[in-house]
Amino acid sequence: MIRVLVADDSALARDIVKSFLHSDSDFSVIGEAVNGAEAVRMADELRPDLITMDLEMPVMNGVEAIRAINATLGTPIVVVSCYDNAKNGYEASASGAIDVYSKDDFSLLTPTEKQQSILQTLKMLPRSVRTKMPPRTQKGEAIASREIKAIVLAASTGGPKAIKELLMSLPQGFQTPIIAVQHNSSGFDRGFVEWLNAYTQLNVKLADDGERIENGNIYFAPTDRHLTLIGDRLVINNDLPVNNQKPSADVLFASAAKSCGRALIGVVLTGMGSDGAAGSAIVQINGGIVIAQDEESSLIYGMPKAVVENNAADFVLPLGKIAEKLMSLCRLPDHAAALSSVIFGKAGLKINQQIQEQFDDYIEKKYGEKTVDIDTVLRHEDIYELARHFTVGETYFLREYAQFEVMKNIILPKFSGKTVKICSAACSIGCEAYTIAAVIKSYNKVHYGQYPVAYQIDA
Repeated sequence: MIRVLVADDSALARDIVKSFLHSDSDFSVIGEAVNGAEAVRMADELRPDLITMDLEMPVMNGVEAIRAINATLGTPIVVVSCYDNAKNGYEASASGAIDVYSKDDFSLLTPTEKQQSILQTLKMLPRSVRTKMPPRTQKGEAIASREIKAIVLAASTGGPKAIKELLMSLPQGFQTPIIAVQHNSSGFDRGFVEWLNAYTQLNVKLADDGERIENGNIYFAPTDRHLTLIGDRLVINNDLPVNNQKPSADVLFASAAKSCGRALIGVVLTGMGSDGAAGSAIVQINGGIVIAQDEESSLIYGMPKAVVENNAADFVLPLGKIAEKLMSLCRLPDHAAALSSVIFGKAGLKINQQIQEQFDDYIEKKYGEKTVDIDTVLRHEDIYELARHFTVGETYFLREYAQFEVMKNIILPKFSGKTVKICSAACSIGCEAYTIAAVIKSYNKVHYGQYPVAYQIDA
């Protein structure tokens, strides 16, 4: 018997959740909390096997309650909230909630097949969140970097937090498009991508049918639709679920493997079930690379375990090492440019052509070739020292339209009939002084037709 604590300030909502759970004899609701503080107290007193948590509650909200319970008890918690709370729902997942559901999902009007899928998932949570075994060794050490056209990614239970951490570890300059399936409740997809966008410098969006994949973008499948990659375009369809999943990672991985061949990486993160295992095998058969999250760092070691047991994982890695491995494996056609993009992007700096050429020469002289593997450079170089070596401090003076407008409309009128001396500091190349002079000339012509503000340049 799975003992459940239901937390929601609405009596009607609690009744709906209770009725849904009691439709299966394996569940027993042992307590009801009307706010977050009460949920924390009752969790400690009753020690339930599972907690369902609303987010908007008085006294203490759901996110705060999840943090408190997760810090002391580690009881599995699932969020049961409304569509318009999707972003907060995924914030709750970052605080320790295992999964996020819509309240509509717990209605007895929900299709029977979906009800059974949710109930089976909830049944597995108490025994799935357990002490993890040591990570399995990886077999793909000899795989070299190559040109990669796309990365396909799959996650389910525990996925939102894992995906957030992975994307936060990728630098702004990371170019390879990522196409992802996260098993979400219906209607929560848009809130999910909005939530992720707050944590990464890359562009996260819901996939649009027929759009061409572009570098630097991360595309997520909409809920209740399959997402495929045909050539370089995303295609969405409403076919039947595959292994009870729609969107299905197996469908995405298989289509991408056919389109990209060896220029594809598949990544399978935490999640219940086996979605992605068959697709990962197809990725490997077509020459691609597969990375599975290890058991120790997985909240639910189901999907990645299925990949490993299917002998379809080239690398089995902790979550914190996957971004680094992706950066080392992904190589654009111009490898030196990709190498510098990763290193300078990780340091948070942008590069120009001159710096790129200097960097290429440095790599070639030190390592003997420009196509040295990124892992080699990372083992021998401090990224930030390397970035500082090839860059100089950069000012952002007079680069935005608003700055010119302030000068013309607020500052220059104060110097009417006077001479302005424009000086350039010794460390500057002098562009600023001439920029200011051009602004003064523009101001005089537009506003007065004469030259009431004179200037002298010392640069």
